Amino acid sequence: MPVQDQLWSLMWSVVEVVRDDLVSVTTEDLVTIAGERPPTVLSPDLRSMARLSVNDRGDAEWAVVGGSNPRGEVIEPDAERKEVEAENRARRAAEAGVDWTRLRDVHRAPELTYGDADGCRDLFVYAWSADRAEAVTVRASRNDLRLSTAPQVFDIARQQVDLEVVVHVFESPQRSWRFCSDVGFSGPGNPLETWKAVAGAVTIELSPSGIRVREPYSYRARIRIEGAEFVSATGVRVRQVRPITVTAIVHNWGSG
Repeated sequence: MPVQDQLWSLMWSVVEVVRDDLVSVTTEDLVTIAGERPPTVLSPDLRSMARLSVNDRGDAEWAVVGGSNPRGEVIEPDAERKEVEAENRARRAAEAGVDWTRLRDVHRAPELTYGDADGCRDLFVYAWSADRAEAVTVRASRNDLRLSTAPQVFDIARQQVDLEVVVHVFESPQRSWRFCSDVGFSGPGNPLETWKAVAGAVTIELSPSGIRVREPYSYRARIRIEGAEFVSATGVRVRQVRPITVTAIVHNWGSG
């Protein structure tokens, strides 16, 4: 009975030395060969299969250049890696403290107190309350409002087209935020009340793009809302007492 050939894979690992630590960057399968014994000679040359380099921005990156599935990625600096890890830990800890079974009156007045935030497009930022049952969204046209790294103040009452501030009040805590997706919140199992800002001031300040090496078009937005008046769909009005300050990374994929 003939012996069936075995599969032999050549793996390539990239490890970064960070002070006293070894940080795994990636492990890639470069080539797989069938045979009774491991091959003693590989063709083509290993250097034509994978490489480390520095891109035009000065960032280190790895790349698999051979085979049918070429791929690669920029290598995060250690400080950026630690920032992302800390952010993820903080979010997991915050979610662990949420009472996911709690139901509240969806028609209640918004509390207008928010902590963590995120963003997308150019420009859409959302921040949420600690109990994840309330969120505020800010939509602004970066080009039409000529937003920049200098803080700019806008009158909500005069910017009804290029600037929109809305508070979303939910009956129950939200496990995921769908503001930056095509999936909405509406539905019988997810009661929602919205409050639109009709007055007040919004200050917007943007950082330069490229604050994270893997997201060259993303930037940080700092938003401050003061003296806003919010109106519900039924005409109830609530005036903001304390300023709302939001800082978020705007994940602006595919445009500068």
